[in-house]
Amino acid sequence: MGRGQFHPFCREWNKPRWLGVFFRAGIWPGPTTPTPDALQNAPGNPAACERVIRSRRRFQFARKFQAPACSCCLKLKGRRALFPHATCGALFMVKITGEYQGDLHCVSIHEPSSNTLVTDAPKDNQGRGEAFSPTDLTATSLGTCIVTTMAIVARKHNCELRGTRFEVTKEMSTDAPRRITRLAVQVWLPLAKNAIPKPLVSLLEHTGESCPVGQSLNPAIEKPFTIHWAGE
Repeated sequence: MGRGQFHPFCREWNKPRWLGVFFRAGIWPGPTTPTPDALQNAPGNPAACERVIRSRRRFQFARKFQAPACSCCLKLKGRRALFPHATCGALFMVKITGEYQGDLHCVSIHEPSSNTLVTDAPKDNQGRGEAFSPTDLTATSLGTCIVTTMAIVARKHNCELRGTRFEVTKEMSTDAPRRITRLAVQVWLPLAKNAIPKPLVSLLEHTGESCPVGQSLNPAIEKPFTIHWAGE
């Protein structure tokens, strides 16, 4: 990497000459912030020191959870990366394998847990509808992601959402190409709206509307989201 290159993990323009200065100065990846002298003597833009120190914190996070990160963040002065299978920009990876078994049936395996999942083509697309279709799983992913992320937020505020129910209604296009056009989500919470603080109410609503799966879907897909509180 003789030239500057942007890396998604550290989110900075890293240059080897900067890293060399930080390493020799003893401020990478040490626990302290750079001294004024180090900032003054660093080549290039001195503000880069502060940016790299922030990158160091991301490095420590990856090291704590043994997550893969880009090699530029894990190598100093030719040192071997802590994670030999690191992938630039990928913080957490899950591998899913599968096999087509004929008759429009597929079996997928979740490698971390070895759980299996069977899919079948839907009745309206040459299948028998004996299991979830691939697009059914998209709808399922959205519903479970919404409830899971809301439960994570609630747990942080000492609130339990056990017993929460959800429903996702999937609508497909009538024209080509075949695609999902609408995923309407309804969630029934076991809590009364006036039983929890108003800031938490707003936070749960925002969390449900901005879950990771929802953020990953095509913006053209309509995703109306409704929460039903207990007693309403």
